[in-house]
Amino acid sequence: MKKFLLIALSLLMLVCFVGCGGNDDAVVPSDNAVASVNVDLNAVLEAIKTNCNLTETRTINADSLFDIYGIAAESYKQAACCMVPTGLFPAEVLMFEAVDAAALADISAKLDVRLREVKNQSQSYDAENYALAQQCAVRTIGNIVVLFVSADAAAMNSILDSYIA
Repeated sequence: MKKFLLIALSLLMLVCFVGCGGNDDAVVPSDNAVASVNVDLNAVLEAIKTNCNLTETRTINADSLFDIYGIAAESYKQAACCMVPTGLFPAEVLMFEAVDAAALADISAKLDVRLREVKNQSQSYDAENYALAQQCAVRTIGNIVVLFVSADAAAMNSILDSYIA
C-alpha cells in the first residue's frame, strides 16, 4: 500500500512539474494563498503603450477575455489587456492579478495554451515571426500572470518589473 501511494504521489508531482514547465517565475503555494504583488496593471499597460509605440490598440474586455482565452472574470481582481491587430506579428498584452493560487494556475495554463497557438501559427507562416514567438513566455510574479506576445516582449517585461520593484 505504501509503495502504491508513493508511486501515485510521484506521478502527481511529475504531472505538476510538466504542467508548469513554461513558467520560469511561477511559484504556486500548496494552499490557496499567493504572495500579493501590489501594482496598478492599467498604469503598466499605459506605460507599455507609450514606451513600445502601441498606437492602434484594441482593449480586450472581460467578455472577450472569456470568449478568446477562456479566462473568467471571477478568476482575477484586475486585468489590463489589449491587442494590436495590425502587422504580421500582432501584439497581445495580457496582464492579470489572480484572486488566489487556483485562479493563478488556471490563468497561467490558459495563457500557455494561447502562446502555443501563436507559436504554431507563426511556425507555419513565417520563420522570423516564429523566432519572435519563441522569445515570448507566460510569466508569474506572486499573484500576477502576464503574457506579452510582441517583438517588444523583453521591453514590456522590463516596464512591468519597474512597477513591481
